[in-house]
Amino acid sequence: MATTCLKKTFLKEPKVIVTDQDTAILQAVPALGSHMAKTDVLKKLSDLIWNETILKEDFESTWKNLMDEFHLNKNNWFNEIYEAENYFYGLLSNSDLHLIEFSTHFDNALEGQRCIQRKNDHDSRYTKPDFKTGLKLENEVAEFFTRNVFFDIQLEILASMVKILNRIKNFFVLASNLN
Repeated sequence: MATTCLKKTFLKEPKVIVTDQDTAILQAVPALGSHMAKTDVLKKLSDLIWNETILKEDFESTWKNLMDEFHLNKNNWFNEIYEAENYFYGLLSNSDLHLIEFSTHFDNALEGQRCIQRKNDHDSRYTKPDFKTGLKLENEVAEFFTRNVFFDIQLEILASMVKILNRIKNFFVLASNLN
């Protein structure tokens, strides 16, 4: 239902699916025939990420080469996830840590991320956000997307409404000047 409303609103199917890393949607993306699924970028990224023996320098250069090869250097999602993961693992890295300390820190950090994910999932499934416009589109977007993505789309809806209201205002100003 939401996709029908989105298609009617934008006159075409969306070219991009924003997942906010929602697991169910993330698993469905390759089945949708996206550009990434049609190329071997996913395999190459997986091979790079799950390589247990790669050196940091090799990882960095291979990552850069993949971003160049598939024109992903300006892709916000890849840039943000890369920085977030570097920051996350950087917090855990310390040459003075023993293996058991690193393992404990790592487990605690992952559990913290899982807790946040569970809260976000709960909020997206069982609570309603504050609606600002009363538009049916806004309600359907809230049902279709995760909460964080909903708020981004809601801002776009509000910005569009402001533009439309300004055009209407300018029309009436212009019309009154003609009289």
